[in-house]
Amino acid sequence: MEKEAKNLFQSYLVHQGLHLSKLGCRCYEPVKWFPMGNVTAQPMAVTLQELYRTMAHMRDALQTIRKQQQVLNAPDAALHSELQSAQWAVGGLLSNIGCALCLQGTSPTPRATPERPATTNAFQQKLEGCKVLWNYSEFLQALVQGSVRKEQQAGRDKRKRQKGIKRKQASRS
Repeated sequence: MEKEAKNLFQSYLVHQGLHLSKLGCRCYEPVKWFPMGNVTAQPMAVTLQELYRTMAHMRDALQTIRKQQQVLNAPDAALHSELQSAQWAVGGLLSNIGCALCLQGTSPTPRATPERPATTNAFQQKLEGCKVLWNYSEFLQALVQGSVRKEQQAGRDKRKRQKGIKRKQASRS
């Protein structure tokens, strides 16, 4: 999903013509509803709630971008199917996160959708879509990196516990 998000962002830049201009650098601005920092460093229940909230906002944002692109691009543009695929992936992830929360005895707590800037012209729509897709890509990258670090730490902790058990057993003998 991380790779697909990066590819979608690059495709969006090309389809909007932002890859050729210096204006493309405005895509790299934060979007308020994306969490900053490592959400995987939180307790699992908090991480899952944050993921659910973020992906719910992302689903809505993708829907908005898709509607805008129906006007801005030709009907057969590859970007349409890429956005659709991303929306399905986010929907699937939302479903899985919801199930994980249920297994923990919690239900998803949606928050109010943040107000999006009023985009009055096609250029503003392009920039807003670009910002959302870049933040989405970066968020997924940070999520993967945080998960990998967490797994590595869990492995180190397990090895330390096993060494401690072996030492105790050896000292008893």
